[in-house]
Amino acid sequence: TNMTGDDASKLARVQKRVDKGDGTAEAIRVLGESYYSGDLGLTKDIPRSVKL
Repeated sequence: TNMTGDDASKLARVQKRVDKGDGTAEAIRVLGESYYSGDLGLTKDIPRSVKL
């Protein structure tokens, strides 16, 4: 999957928030939606998005 610099930066920020528990609900939503649609350079993974 191709990832632009902007995608990589946003994904890193979101993942850091999820891991840290800072703004967890919003960060988890963004991460889940990104897995669902394959955004931010992530491979589309609907089961993982639902799990989040």
